This record gives sequence, C-alpha cells and structure tokens, in this order.
Amino acid sequence: MIPPQELILEACLETPEEAHSAFLSGAHRVELCRNLESGGLSPSRETVRRCLEICELPLKVMVRPRPGNFVYSEEELTCMEAEIDSLKKLPITGIVLGVLHGDKSINLEAVQRLSERADPLPVTFHKAIDETRDPLQEMKKLSRIQNIQSILSSGGAQNAETGAKMLKTMQQEFQSRFRMIAAGSITSENLLSLHHKIGIHEYHGRKIVGDLAHHHTQPETHSSELDNPNSSF
Repeated sequence: MIPPQELILEACLETPEEAHSAFLSGAHRVELCRNLESGGLSPSRETVRRCLEICELPLKVMVRPRPGNFVYSEEELTCMEAEIDSLKKLPITGIVLGVLHGDKSINLEAVQRLSERADPLPVTFHKAIDETRDPLQEMKKLSRIQNIQSILSSGGAQNAETGAKMLKTMQQEFQSRFRMIAAGSITSENLLSLHHKIGIHEYHGRKIVGDLAHHHTQPETHSSELDNPNSSF
C-alpha cells in the first residue's frame, strides 16, 4: 500500500483562482476544464494562460469540444487538433481527451491521430473509458498508442467507491504501461478510505483537497490584457 503522504492529488477545476487555491491546499497537479457540470469541456485560451500565470502546479488541459457523447465528427476532430496545436504553444504538462465509436468501443484511429498531434505532450485518456463495455479489453488496445500515458477512470462505475474493485484490477494488469488515476466523487473526506480499497498512486477530483469554489484567494498578477476571455481554442 502506497503511504498517504506519497499520493498524487489532481484537482479538477474551472478557474485560475481555484487552481491557485488548490496549490495552497496541497494539490500536486491541476486538470483545467470548463463546464464541469457537463463532465468538463475545453477551457478558453485566456483561462489556460491565466492559470499558468498564477498557479505553480503542473497543468493538464481538457480537449473536449462539446457536451454529450464522445463520438466526434471529422469537423470536430479537426477542431480538437487545432485546440491541441494552440495548447502546445503554452507551457502545460499534458492533454486530456477521449474518443469513442457509436458502439462504445474506443475510436483508436482518432485517438492515435490526436495523440500524435499532442506529442511531445503526454496524453491522458479520460473517463470515456468508463462508458466502454469492457474497459480492460479497451485498455489493451490503447496500450498500442505510445503517447497515451495515463488512464482516468472510476472503474467503469458511477464513482470510484462502486468501481474500486475494477480500478484495482486495472492497476494490477496495466501498472507497467499506464499511470492509473482514480476518479469519481473522490473528496478530501473520503480519499483515505478509498485509497485503502483501491491502493493506487494518483487520485482526481473537484474536491480532492477540499471545496475550493467558495474560498479561493485572489493572487496578485502583473499581466497585460490577453485574448478574449470568452474565446475557445
């Protein structure tokens, strides 16, 4: 069992101010999204740049063009490539994405295409893995795509508590290939009890280091006016 003090805590957040609070509260990494109520969408370029300016933590960024399913058209895939190209110009540390076929299997061709576009930034395949019929079989397929380095999952369940057994199995079967990141209603309050059940190294959640939405501090900045804050990549 990995000692609690050695765990990596990834805070899933929407704003630079939350990211700054996550840093002060002990998070080790941030995944930046927009519209977490819809499962997380691509944040605006201004939000990413502002987050990099005021937060000292490693920053991964979601690339997801719309809410709903993870079956994307050619036009949407092209937009995702453009987002990745923009992100690669910034000092972020990773890309988060996922693409499925209509039958809920992973669209390996699209994931390969986007992962190659992201290189050398490492890619995390997100919780779309939990919508597949056989996550372990799909992970075997993903293992052939070199730049997929991490899997974010709740073990094919609604939350990490329910999917704990599968998460442990995923870790056991793929620990030499992927970094497993447990997700799904993980908070600072249930983290240790879940860790005793799952036993992996990395955990992800909006409240992984507490509820940051209501008590963040306002850091000082010295930036000039950047791009339109409402624009996306």
